[in-house]
Amino acid sequence: EKARDFRCARLPNETGGVILGHFDTHSKICSIVDILPSPPDSQEWPMSYIRGCEGLSKQVQDIGERTLGQIGYVGEWHSHPDNCSVMPSGDDMQAYGWLDANMRAEGLPAIMLIIGEKEQWSFVAKT
Repeated sequence: EKARDFRCARLPNETGGVILGHFDTHSKICSIVDILPSPPDSQEWPMSYIRGCEGLSKQVQDIGERTLGQIGYVGEWHSHPDNCSVMPSGDDMQAYGWLDANMRAEGLPAIMLIIGEKEQWSFVAKT
């Protein structure tokens, strides 16, 4: 619901942000608990989105401190415009490749959520 509301508020532009949660690497489970909206320095267009970073690091750090390190960054989310599939585009897969390389360097999987119209969504992740 939160991703849908963020998406609707920014239409006709795409938007996005980060996914918060916890990885249980032993059980291979990711618990997603929240998402954050697009930082103010993000670039949003009808067919493209580039997430900014203004204030984001501090926001994620504060959440980690309040939860004693239990909740943190687990991935990225973004929206697709009306009349577009929620399947990842070529640009999405390129961004996912970057995300995957950076998360794997930490020993973690990469997760990307794409939200579209009519409550459609898809996750991009490697198992």
